[in-house]
Amino acid sequence: MHSPQSGVRRRTAQVVRWICPPLILAGLRRLRYGPPGPPEWRHEPAGWPGASAEPGWLHASVAGTQRRKWPAFRRLIAGPNPLAVSHEAPEPDGRCLASQTALLAYAYCLARTAAGAAKVSILDFGSGAGHYLPLSREILPGTEIQYTGHDLRHLCELARELNPDGTFLDTAEACWGRQYDLVLASGSLQYVRAWKDTLRHLAAAARGSLLVTRLPVTPGPEPFVITQRAQAYGYLCEYSGWVFSRAEFLGEAAALGLHLEREFLLLDKPEVQGAPDEVGYRGFLFRRTS
Repeated sequence: MHSPQSGVRRRTAQVVRWICPPLILAGLRRLRYGPPGPPEWRHEPAGWPGASAEPGWLHASVAGTQRRKWPAFRRLIAGPNPLAVSHEAPEPDGRCLASQTALLAYAYCLARTAAGAAKVSILDFGSGAGHYLPLSREILPGTEIQYTGHDLRHLCELARELNPDGTFLDTAEACWGRQYDLVLASGSLQYVRAWKDTLRHLAAAARGSLLVTRLPVTPGPEPFVITQRAQAYGYLCEYSGWVFSRAEFLGEAAALGLHLEREFLLLDKPEVQGAPDEVGYRGFLFRRTS
């Protein structure tokens, strides 16, 4: 419930917006908060940046930040809490509606794949600290979860420490030698330059379902590249990735014999400076037809 004082503040802010030109409002904000920092997201009109000293996901702060937030993540996903936890939030609090949308979409896919089976095997491509292993066990507490994660070496080392009963492989080739009931690529495929080759491997590894989710897409016909500054989340680095043309991505998936069973609209919608088209996040659940 809002207090009378908060209502007065809201009405005052509305009046100020009505009577003050935008330039004056911008000047007042600069006086109060200081000059704005660089944008979190920016378009790369020349495509993927060339080789540089920027370590991106290899930066030590990535594993260090995921380690620091791990206890809060484990506490917040435990029942009966809502599945509304962003493990990349500055401070996870279990009240992130966008994360709840994404996690419930994953829960739907996992339950559909398992379909009452006693066990289910999962390949998590881009697994980080292994967040989807305890999450999967919370979603299907009576099912044996056989979990394999793949990520960079320093993240796999952290994941093995936090999830000693999971399998974590730091080379992609080690993942492709077998098939899995559910192959998951959550917020990861966009960081692979040769994404079509990786999608082909993911499709071949899926005995049952393939879920590509938290995927940035544009309704336009052309993909493009964006870069994120992730300092606000504790990652002292930046990294580039694709924004996929939805039509091109689905066309490539169909050519690999993947049938789209369900599409998920996710709530994240980054504001990308200079982007040629709007960017939104989607999830796609596929089943192999050949």
